[in-house]
Amino acid sequence: MVGAGINNADVLLVDRSAKPINGAVVVAEINGKLVVKRLVLGVKKIQLLSENKKYMPIIVNNHDDFKIWGVVQSVIKTM
Repeated sequence: MVGAGINNADVLLVDRSAKPINGAVVVAEINGKLVVKRLVLGVKKIQLLSENKKYMPIIVNNHDDFKIWGVVQSVIKTM
């Protein structure tokens, strides 16, 4: 998520009570794997987009085990 200003070892403040809206950066679990991605809510599909061009979008399908853990509110940079 380097394009969103999130680097390895940064600390994320995540609000688990915030409603995940289209375009929000979220912590999500998909098929047992935790990810930090930008949420894109479409009419017929949900996508999780990386802010790093090295990674392809994740399209959430009906058969996926998917849940959003929370919405990223702040990033604390490491020194």
